[in-house]
Amino acid sequence: MIDTYDIIVVGAGPVGLATAIGLQQRGISNFIVLDQTRAFRRVGQVIDLLPNGLKALNHIAPSAYEAVKNTDMEFLQKVQPNQKWVYKNLKGEQIHSIPLSYESWFKDYGEGRVSISWYDLQTTLRQQLPVEQVKANHRCINVVDEGNTEYVRLDFVSDAAIEANPYAHWSNRQNDEDTVSFNSEHSPQQFQKQSTRARLVVAADGINSSIRRIVYNDSPYSGLARPDYSGFAALFCMEITDIPPELSTELENKFFQQERIISITNDRTNDQISEDSPSMESPRMLLFRRSNAQFGYLIHLPLNQEELTEKSGSALIALALRELENANFPKALTQLVALSPPVKMQSRPYRLSTYK
Repeated sequence: MIDTYDIIVVGAGPVGLATAIGLQQRGISNFIVLDQTRAFRRVGQVIDLLPNGLKALNHIAPSAYEAVKNTDMEFLQKVQPNQKWVYKNLKGEQIHSIPLSYESWFKDYGEGRVSISWYDLQTTLRQQLPVEQVKANHRCINVVDEGNTEYVRLDFVSDAAIEANPYAHWSNRQNDEDTVSFNSEHSPQQFQKQSTRARLVVAADGINSSIRRIVYNDSPYSGLARPDYSGFAALFCMEITDIPPELSTELENKFFQQERIISITNDRTNDQISEDSPSMESPRMLLFRRSNAQFGYLIHLPLNQEELTEKSGSALIALALRELENANFPKALTQLVALSPPVKMQSRPYRLSTYK
């Protein structure tokens, strides 16, 4: 017998979970949240929830708002009241700055700013819902409008080898979309096909939405089924520890100057960087440190998509160095990038929304 719901939310990211919490707050209980990830695990980076986002969450559910705001984040605990995110040019001169403290944002906007890891945000929101109503290991493969029944049927595949535990961590490294595939190393017998029905389906499964791809396939909107590459990407390394003392000292004296996080650009003005700024076509480097001995960076830059395809860590380092040197970034910054452990080097293309 096929399970039937009033609403199925596909995607257990922050948007899908916030939607489910909103349903729950308004007395709708016959829903389920299904996600393709094989198990909920610690993935993603730190994200910022700005005042509009926190206000929206507070309108959805004050309890969820308080839980997110009070999440015990190491980052928040270490931020000093006067700490700022400073933007600097290649000479180390300050261009502008953004306050990081909750209080500074609250004073200006009537609500604060919270920095939280994607996983901790997801976990905090999941904890607002019954465990049995949020399930991982469900990859949608088909959407069928059942016509006169007023229901939509969703077909999913699940890896039967994974224990059904929504709070388990999957320790093995997965691909970027963390999906299961019949072409993987698993035998077909390990996969189960399941179907569910709902009066309403909410597609909250992200920019690479399976629902959108299925619904738009063989339709006038087929060109919007997959997101386009924006022409920009990030090259990053979150942990560099083996840094010579003289390089660490130079980075502190010229760039950090007691700050923990800075952005470096070749913009020469004191105006904030806009989308029309020439510096958008040049690399921008976010540089941070967790301690005096541990650094990390993210470089935002325009790249051809082919340059990112199946690149090793060493190749990504060489690509980053090429772009920084072409943009005349200081030697201290290229030396830091050259020290990146290849196994920790990553890339991420930026996709464009397909909605028009």
